[in-house]
Amino acid sequence: MRTPEQVGLVSLGLGDEFTARYPELYPNHVAIAGCIRAWAERMVPQLSAVTVGAEPGTVPGSEEDYVLGYARALRDMADMLVDGEGLPDAPLYPIVRTA
Repeated sequence: MRTPEQVGLVSLGLGDEFTARYPELYPNHVAIAGCIRAWAERMVPQLSAVTVGAEPGTVPGSEEDYVLGYARALRDMADMLVDGEGLPDAPLYPIVRTA
């Protein structure tokens, strides 16, 4: 899981700002991101040694290619939550709110 420190939010003052502005919501997003990232990481050991580390699209049409893409999407979503993109007035919030 990427912490606010790892993504540079603390050095920018954003991690503290997010926590101050959304004291219940932002820590919850960071916790959810940790769960999502752990889920993605648990998927990778199930892949063959040939596929691990391969970029999506390099093993055409394989189920392992799908799993790699899925794991990457999960990690990207976790990163977006830690980056504060799901908080009110952030880019992802209007999409989530209308879903």
